[in-house]
Amino acid sequence: LVRFGEQSGLQVTLDGSLARGKRTNGVQGTMSPEAALARLLAGTGLEFRRSGETRIAIFQPRADTENATRLGTIKVAGEGPYRVSQDPQQGYRAEASETLTRGELPIRETPNTINVVTSDSLEDRFVRSSWDAVETIPNVARSFDNFGIEQFTIRGFQSQEDVASAGLPVSNQSPLDPALVERYEVLKGPSSIVSGSIGPGGTLNRVPKRAEFNTFADLQGTVGSREFRRVVADGNAALFENPALAGRLIIAYEDGDGFVDRTEMERLAFSPSLSAELLDGDTRMTLTGRIQREDGLRSIGFPLLNDGSTPDIDRGVAVFGNGGFFERETDEAFAEWDHNFVDNLRLNAKFGYQRSRLRRQDVYAYQYGGANLDGTTTTLTSRSDFLDEIFSGEASLEYTLPAWDRDQKLLIGTSWSKKKSEVNFFYSYVGADNLFNPAANVDFVEPTTFFGGPSVQDQIGFFAQAIIRPVKGLTVVGAGRLDFFDAESDFQTSETRTDEQSPFTGRIGASYELTPQLSVYASYAESFFPQFSSADRDGNPLPPETGEQMEAGVKFGLLDDRVSATASVFQITRQNVARAVMGGFSETVGEQRHRGAEFEVAGELVRGLTVSASYGYVDAEISEDPNAMRQGNRPQHVPKHTASATVRYDFQSGPLRGLHVGGVMNTVGSRFVDDFEQTRVDGYVRGDLFVGYGFTENLEARFFVRNVADAKYIENPGTIGGNNHFNEPLSFYGTIGLKF
Repeated sequence: LVRFGEQSGLQVTLDGSLARGKRTNGVQGTMSPEAALARLLAGTGLEFRRSGETRIAIFQPRADTENATRLGTIKVAGEGPYRVSQDPQQGYRAEASETLTRGELPIRETPNTINVVTSDSLEDRFVRSSWDAVETIPNVARSFDNFGIEQFTIRGFQSQEDVASAGLPVSNQSPLDPALVERYEVLKGPSSIVSGSIGPGGTLNRVPKRAEFNTFADLQGTVGSREFRRVVADGNAALFENPALAGRLIIAYEDGDGFVDRTEMERLAFSPSLSAELLDGDTRMTLTGRIQREDGLRSIGFPLLNDGSTPDIDRGVAVFGNGGFFERETDEAFAEWDHNFVDNLRLNAKFGYQRSRLRRQDVYAYQYGGANLDGTTTTLTSRSDFLDEIFSGEASLEYTLPAWDRDQKLLIGTSWSKKKSEVNFFYSYVGADNLFNPAANVDFVEPTTFFGGPSVQDQIGFFAQAIIRPVKGLTVVGAGRLDFFDAESDFQTSETRTDEQSPFTGRIGASYELTPQLSVYASYAESFFPQFSSADRDGNPLPPETGEQMEAGVKFGLLDDRVSATASVFQITRQNVARAVMGGFSETVGEQRHRGAEFEVAGELVRGLTVSASYGYVDAEISEDPNAMRQGNRPQHVPKHTASATVRYDFQSGPLRGLHVGGVMNTVGSRFVDDFEQTRVDGYVRGDLFVGYGFTENLEARFFVRNVADAKYIENPGTIGGNNHFNEPLSFYGTIGLKF
């Protein structure tokens, strides 16, 4: 349908949910647009009608046509009021993203690597966390599981404040239940043009589910290993019999025991949303809320042995005592207004609010330098309370200028954010235990040593962007941003420390379509990240960390564009890397250089056979450091190799019609847990299987097996002293799904 719109010059509108599970045999030849579209829709149960001279609406026919639901309009191709990047993406392949360019630009035309994990991929792989979601993306790997905060590396760089929801910044300490997320997008490399202060590795943007202009209801129930239970209900409908007003409510509940002794977790999440079309369809407004509560007890991990080896212990062993708990609260509100003043002028404004609080009490094993070879290790108690509150907003105005027989897009805008943080962490050493034979009976003792403090960050940015198409096949994207950043922090100090920065960052890139199926691209991008929580010997904040990336690649379509692929090479340089020095101070003395390559392919090879596969390689090096023992080393937590493959086959005919089977393979190379290349955790390969059967269009059963070979490895590496976590053992999950 996207290609049809491009070639016919018509604007195709449909509700994205109507396309779910439907396929076309395609069309080729010279014929009228109506004849071509009729062939495209043959056998799908969908029909079309003209809506003006340039619009065609696709709809699901109903017996009562007079009361049929009015379908909302979205921009699929060519001119139109809405963006296809806001709509659900079917299959394992995505055509559009909302992460990088605020104006609509297909991924094929974007001069950067953007990886998208679709809702179909999330469902097939039984994703239960953001870690699970992104493990199929090349050069993205799990990192610290530090107090339950999900962190990862992107192209070898540790994630910092690199998480967004609907394009606005949120705290990384509150991952949402995947039932509330439509898809995950990862923009690789420095991306300060998108959100201001950010690390050089990339940005994870989670696109939340929104109310759609359609009527549906889904109910899923799952049971599994270790008394696991999960229920998800998702309902969407027109409100007050108004087809231009839609509401949606998603509720997810999950509980069960962990595979580590005495751990458990219970989670309740729900998300109401409202979408409205106003002013004869020229305006769309979206309101979304997300509320999530979690509690239970989560392991904080274990130390390695002091010779750098992993202790040979059962993965269910936990060296902790009595009195621990885990509580997390997440509240989010999001509003977006999209308005077309005239055909070529569009205003977009959005506002976000998030409050995230994580409280826990722990008794755990940690020993600087690693546990003794006989397994003895010190035991600590800690009490922590992490609070983040983020206000954010953005407004942009986009002007589309027809020139050179193609659309040229100019955009200006501003964004702002205010983040209030409070870190309260107390700990004390209280005793000893043994990894090989833990007593795990230490009672919680109120800790006394304090770490943390409050901080406030304010940031306002002004940006401009141009998408220029000077000749057929060539697209040039240029953008610049000026940020004004200031912060106040009492972190680890009795005096308030202030910091002000006003950096300018830019991005430039170009893609060229060699053939309709093959494009090449190259780009350059910059980033900055303030380091106001660290100070030099004079008490002054360190200069911001900066990053630059050069990237080049090729994007192509295969098998009549049923399959898309991207291959790229990159180099990222990170400057002003902070290092701790004597006396609790820091200096910006370091530089890291990461070079690598990535490959990703996704789509339908033959009818019914869908694949998604990726490979990532990164050669990370500490290129500058005054400590000769670090110089030239690979930084901690960076695997050289990552790879993933997901395969699904849907039987098309015969008695097995309605049955699908598939498998998932994920592999991550070995990683050091220090910058001296002295302690390494092994890499791993994990395989999963899934099968499902649709008894009717409204009833389906699914079965998922995680870690088929019961492989055992450290999935989340910490340091030699602690915070290392084993992976989940062989597990089974079964789901019954109903659609109404």
